[in-house]
Amino acid sequence: TAEKLVVVEAEEAKVNIQVEEVDKIVQACDKTKREASEMKSSCEEMLAVAIPALKAAEKALNSLTKGDITEVKAMKNPPHGVKVTMEAVCLMFQLKPARVKDPDNPSRKINDYWPIAQKNLLGDSKFLTHLMEYDRDNIDPEIVEKVGLFCERDDFTPDLIKKASKACAGLCQWVHAMIMYDKVAKEVEPKRIALQKATTELATAEAKLAEKQ
Repeated sequence: TAEKLVVVEAEEAKVNIQVEEVDKIVQACDKTKREASEMKSSCEEMLAVAIPALKAAEKALNSLTKGDITEVKAMKNPPHGVKVTMEAVCLMFQLKPARVKDPDNPSRKINDYWPIAQKNLLGDSKFLTHLMEYDRDNIDPEIVEKVGLFCERDDFTPDLIKKASKACAGLCQWVHAMIMYDKVAKEVEPKRIALQKATTELATAEAKLAEKQ
């Protein structure tokens, strides 16, 4: 009887250890689920800002016609809003400016993006297509740095640019959307990778839990 009691106690101890192991796995699964849920919510919240901005920019571009673009291209002395917008778009496509004489000081030269924009952007029949197909997931950090400064300017907002040109207001909106998306994407990517890792760990833990149970 004593021997049986020892055996029973040993079995109970073994069962208790297994129960503790299962409990630890359950707790680990719950923790991972919570973390994954929080990361997923965080990603969705950040994208909830960028995605509507992208869709609004796409809608603005879709509303433009070749006639709108031709009208901008034909401007001989474009207003400030048009010039600043086209400079930002040139930077998005990494186009170098022309060097022209400074009207205030003919002895020195300054950068002028307008003739480059006329020829290489507004003069391209596929200009709007290039905008729509822009690789927003791989924007050069140098572009983001330079154009990001434009997006902080008071004179570079769609509402203000619209007073100078309807077409350029759409282009301005597109520039803002691209820079915003890049910023959000860079913040979301590490969270997305962590979420993927947590999901894999959860699947492994749940498989182990099923085996123990």
